Amino acid sequence: MPCAYSLSHVSQLAVMARGNKSAATIRRRHYMSPALREIMIRHKSVSAIDNLDSDDDDIEYFDSEVFIQSPLLRLLLSSQWTLFLGLAAFRSINALIIQTSFVPDEYWQCIEVAHKMVFGFGYLTWEWRAGLRSYVYPVIVATLYKMLALLHLDYRILLIKLPRLLHALFAATGDLYLYKLSYRLCGHEVAVWSLICQLMSWFTFYCSTRTLTNSLETVLTTVALFYFPWPKKPRKAHWKFISIVGLCIVIRPTAAILWLPLGVWYLLLWRHVAWKVIRMLAEIGFMILLLSSIVDRICYGRWVYVHYNFVQFNVISNMGTFYGSHPWHWYITQGFVVVMGSHIFPFLMALRKGMQLGFLFLIGWTVAIYR
Repeated sequence: MPCAYSLSHVSQLAVMARGNKSAATIRRRHYMSPALREIMIRHKSVSAIDNLDSDDDDIEYFDSEVFIQSPLLRLLLSSQWTLFLGLAAFRSINALIIQTSFVPDEYWQCIEVAHKMVFGFGYLTWEWRAGLRSYVYPVIVATLYKMLALLHLDYRILLIKLPRLLHALFAATGDLYLYKLSYRLCGHEVAVWSLICQLMSWFTFYCSTRTLTNSLETVLTTVALFYFPWPKKPRKAHWKFISIVGLCIVIRPTAAILWLPLGVWYLLLWRHVAWKVIRMLAEIGFMILLLSSIVDRICYGRWVYVHYNFVQFNVISNMGTFYGSHPWHWYITQGFVVVMGSHIFPFLMALRKGMQLGFLFLIGWTVAIYR
């Protein structure tokens, strides 16, 4: 009732403004009692709170009438499912083509751990014995292995290839949401070219289907960026991006580096309903942390505070440098340049033409922190 009354009163003032604009009318139009002002502020806050849970994205991300004349691309971009199936096929071939080993963590982060969980044998590195890693990520592959065991299909070739194919589906999801994110922020043409660059990236092709926490972190980060409530863009329900970010940090704690500045910006954007935002962050964060702790309790056989152990070892004690470190300029002069490959030239062109400052800051922030 108070909200309805306040809206009705504002409507009356608008009608008066269009009519006789005498001095008394103008005074009445500009005057608002303290009680009515409080009602209006409350109504505005309620609307803002409702917006946190609303999802009014009406963008048409897929349209057969695209600017590219290629029949294949027009077919792929005609709907979300056709694009995802095309990307899944591409990444599946990608996973089967890559036959090499990149880093030891392809096995120690996931496959060996999952194999030990299901079949009772497999090597666990010191990180697992020290409680520095969460079992949330290996449980995904362990579930796949368990299904194979129950169906008596636990052949060597399937144990090797199916985790890669599963990550191919994850990578395809990341590609899809990169397209949607680019469309949401910059439009159709930029989205298409972003997707083409993603599929042509040598480093993405080489690493995206590997059984690494980094691979899944990349996918979750892309999806979370899509659901992030960007200013002046159609709203997304905030709980979606908060939940995905929480899962991303649980799987790989260093993901918090990217989301720290975005989190601060998010709080500043919604400071007028800060209590609602903080409560949502606390509730979702608590639930994700609780579920991950339960998973670790079951898998470790005892209560293990993985994220505290991780921070204690890598940040407070700085023991990670024992296993090697790079000079301060390595990520700028070698890491970033090599990962970008030939895409460094479009990147430099984007800088020249006015790249979005927000993304440029995130790139600089991440590279600076990781150094």
